[in-house]
Amino acid sequence: MDEHRGWSLIKRTRLLTTILVLLGQQSPGLTRAAVPPSERQALVDVFESMGGRKWRNGTGAAGRWLVGDPCENGWYGVTCNANDTHVVELYPSQVGSGNALNGEIPPSIGNLSQLQHLVLSNAFTHSGELRGTIPPSFAQLKELRCVYFSHSRLSGSIPPAVSQLTKLQGVFMRDNLFRGALPDVSRWSDLRSVDLDSNKALTGELTGFAKLRKLVVLVVHNMGLSGALPASLCQVFECDAHGNGFQCPLPHNGSKRCCAATCTNSSIESSGSRSNSSSSSSSRDAKRPARRMLQADPGDTRPYGPGYSCHCHTPPPRKPPMRNADGQ
Repeated sequence: MDEHRGWSLIKRTRLLTTILVLLGQQSPGLTRAAVPPSERQALVDVFESMGGRKWRNGTGAAGRWLVGDPCENGWYGVTCNANDTHVVELYPSQVGSGNALNGEIPPSIGNLSQLQHLVLSNAFTHSGELRGTIPPSFAQLKELRCVYFSHSRLSGSIPPAVSQLTKLQGVFMRDNLFRGALPDVSRWSDLRSVDLDSNKALTGELTGFAKLRKLVVLVVHNMGLSGALPASLCQVFECDAHGNGFQCPLPHNGSKRCCAATCTNSSIESSGSRSNSSSSSSSRDAKRPARRMLQADPGDTRPYGPGYSCHCHTPPPRKPPMRNADGQ
């Protein structure tokens, strides 16, 4: 009899344990999720390395950094997965945030192993100076879909190991000081949009991009590119490669030069166009109209952030542009 009672008690204990586990899975409040210490430390390093103590958002009561768990406490610009166990997006300098990024990208950024969207740019704050190089650990971000490093003073080479980031859909690194050869992009089979323009010391050829069947936006003007311009790039939805030194003759798309490209060894192809593009590049960029947006959901007009489709070319504005009485 005692043996029977003992076995019955064991079964009841197991049943109770199972119920508690199930309740814990269905009721997040019963269990406390937390990001790994290495991910939290990487965020702390970003804050300390990029002038976080002078940010306008993320240092007050709401979304305050360095307090508790980044997911549970909602650090500003940090988005986590559904279980609040990993950081999947980092975007501290959002439109209107006033969070100017000053400093360097810390090597520990590579510890954000589940990161999908990384936006470290002063494009929307119009101040700050993000400098230094892209750390080699950046290549550890195997889940990365979109990276936005534009409008900064990042220098050095783009680490060749980034060619291993095969899930990339968008790469935006315009207006920096990168130099050296382009990385091998042939394995970026999901790449939709890339903008590297105005990195004048970034060299190489575009043969790797010609193999990317999903590419819809390629902006590589005013760089140090050379070699033959692949004719397949004429089919890219938006392609701008002027201000480089491609071989002539250039491929044409109907009556127009493919990708508005310029070349170096033909007076017919480059007469006036190369000098004009170099002399007026800054004014051209300043007056350049907004590029067409390619949104997976035409009704999604949110700023670049949680849930936004990262293969869209550029972040849409927070509000629609103002129009005059004529609708212009």
